[in-house]
Amino acid sequence: MKPFLPFVCLAIGAMLVAPVAHAQDTSAKGAGGNLSSLKQVTALLPHNLLVSLLNSAGKEAAASQATDILRQKAEGQTAAFKCKIDRVEKDPRKEQGKDGYRIKAEDSFVREGAANFKAYLWIHFNLTENDKVSAMKKGGEISVTGKITLASVTAQGVLELHVDLSDATVN
Repeated sequence: MKPFLPFVCLAIGAMLVAPVAHAQDTSAKGAGGNLSSLKQVTALLPHNLLVSLLNSAGKEAAASQATDILRQKAEGQTAAFKCKIDRVEKDPRKEQGKDGYRIKAEDSFVREGAANFKAYLWIHFNLTENDKVSAMKKGGEISVTGKITLASVTAQGVLELHVDLSDATVN
């Protein structure tokens, strides 16, 4: 019976690990694979990396690695976010020679595991949305859909999550 013991242990270990990995993959995405919150963006980061972000010795290296992962997993994804408006301004990135608008969402905090990120969200709008966006004011709430074109983590002082949503439309 002893020769079968390692195989039984491997089989039990595989059954315990597989559902956890599957749960992490599905929890990070909303319906249809779209992201619907900044929390879902941070959920794309593996647990061991989140722990490394808390260690002051390797914090900056872990932030660089986290940025690489978010570039692979979050950038290019469609996202639908709800947020409060901090400010509305002309977008310095001109499209087809015309001015567009962008909104900076109110800064928020997103906790993933023991890591607490200060989150910064910039929303760059499609030119077709100019009339709607120009009428918006600080403190208003907005629901938008667009494509994530930047997702990064910095760790100088507090942990920060930076996300840019581009070609956005108002829902």
